[in-house]
Amino acid sequence: MSDASRAAKMESGGVVKGETGREAVEVAEAIKALQTQLADLRKIVQAAKTSGNIAEPGRRQ
Repeated sequence: MSDASRAAKMESGGVVKGETGREAVEVAEAIKALQTQLADLRKIVQAAKTSGNIAEPGRRQ
């Protein structure tokens, strides 16, 4: 079982009555996509920190 499907199953407490297998797969895929986006954002933040390009709170760059 993949981490995404395991996470989806833990969040929902297992398969809910009336939920199809396809819906569970779609939820797992959405979670995986969000995890990928989060990893990308973490890389961007880390790159900004190491380049010394840190925004000041309350100011837009």
